[in-house]
Amino acid sequence: MNVITVDWSGGNQFPYGQAVANTVMVAAIIRQLLQAMINVGAQPQQMHLIGHSLGAHISSYVGRHLPNLGRISGLDPAGPDFYVSLIPDRLDPSDALFVDVIHTDGAPRIHSGFGHLEPLGHVDFYPNGGSAQPTCGSNTGAVLLQSAWSLISTFNVASEWNSLAASLKLLICGL
Repeated sequence: MNVITVDWSGGNQFPYGQAVANTVMVAAIIRQLLQAMINVGAQPQQMHLIGHSLGAHISSYVGRHLPNLGRISGLDPAGPDFYVSLIPDRLDPSDALFVDVIHTDGAPRIHSGFGHLEPLGHVDFYPNGGSAQPTCGSNTGAVLLQSAWSLISTFNVASEWNSLAASLKLLICGL
C-alpha cells in the first residue's frame, strides 16, 4: 500500500474564493501524479482518495478526469460556493466507483454551516444530524457570521475592513 498526502496549505488560505479557485489546479497536479502511477502499473480501481472540506471537491475533480477511480471518501465536503454549483463542480457519485461522504459541519445555507448537507455520494453519513458535533461547541460558521455582523454594524466606512479582519482573528485565535 502507498499513501500520498498533499500539502496545499499555500493555496487554501483566505480569501476563500481564491482557495476554491485553486482546487482545480491542485486536482490537476494530483491527477497527473496518479496517471503517471497508472502508466507504470498502478490500478485506478485500487486507489482511494480521501479529502476533507475543499479536499473532497479536489478528489471529485481528480475522479472525473481519471476513469475507473476506485473510491473517494469525502470528509465534511465544503458547502460555501458548492451549493449552487453545477454537479460537475462538486463531489458526485459518478466521480469514482464508490463515493462515501461523512457530513459533520453542515447547516442550511442561511445558518452558515461550512459543510455541505446535501447527499453527494453513493452513501452519505450524518453523525448527530450532520451539523453540530457534541464536542465542537456551536456551529463555527454561525458564530463567525454573528461576530462579523456585530462588528460590521459598528463601522461607518468601507476602510474599516482591516479592523474587522484583525478583530475576527483576535476573536477566533485569541492572538
